[in-house]
Amino acid sequence: LTEGRERVLTALDNDLNAPQALAVVADVAKAANDVALTAKKAKGVALDLVRPVAAAAAKALRETCSALGLMQADSENYASRCRERRLKIRNLDSADIDAKVAARSEARTNKDFALSDAIRALLTALGVEVLDATGTTSWRVLV
Repeated sequence: LTEGRERVLTALDNDLNAPQALAVVADVAKAANDVALTAKKAKGVALDLVRPVAAAAAKALRETCSALGLMQADSENYASRCRERRLKIRNLDSADIDAKVAARSEARTNKDFALSDAIRALLTALGVEVLDATGTTSWRVLV
């Protein structure tokens, strides 16, 4: 993990070998993901031991990607930009989608499942995925 940035720079110094550099990013990302999955499963003392490794893996991934100019935006900013672009491509308005999602939530609360399903179907036809979680509903624009 800790050698990722150097391996990317070495690949780029070797006749700008971008495929090799991206392969290094993929290797580091896979290792970081493995650490994150281990951390997610860890409890108690094991979690205390895994936490610094997970932080180091995240740092290594950021450093590896930065050599290529990747992952420069924070995740919230990136997600917001992607959502706005996808809305624009599909000619959708987030306020309109929010209103439809709120109407669907109200229909579910009133146990009007036919209306709730109809609104979900309409949103799906527009390219919007509705995500239900405990006590909340969110949405995302599909690619």
